[in-house]
Amino acid sequence: MDLHVNNPQDSTTPVSIDSADYEQRLSSAVAAIRLSRLNSKGQPNLSIREAAKVFLISKSTLSDRYNGKLSRRDAHKNEQKLRPEAEKALVEWIKVM
Repeated sequence: MDLHVNNPQDSTTPVSIDSADYEQRLSSAVAAIRLSRLNSKGQPNLSIREAAKVFLISKSTLSDRYNGKLSRRDAHKNEQKLRPEAEKALVEWIKVM
């Protein structure tokens, strides 16, 4: 699924909102903030707001992840009824039906 966002360079740039792509962009944004040098106040030079704009992700979600909050999937991993391998096999079996 693609979403059109306001991009200063091109107002019709499609941005994927696939969860795997979004998670990758979140991880990249957190890494970019952590790798940016600290300013005189001890804060990263790349702000959460700036990183959210660059990586086209939610500022609040980025802030949560930067501060250690887990994704919904990871936070509820222990509550799953099936192991990921079993779930994947079941999905494939259903697709064949």
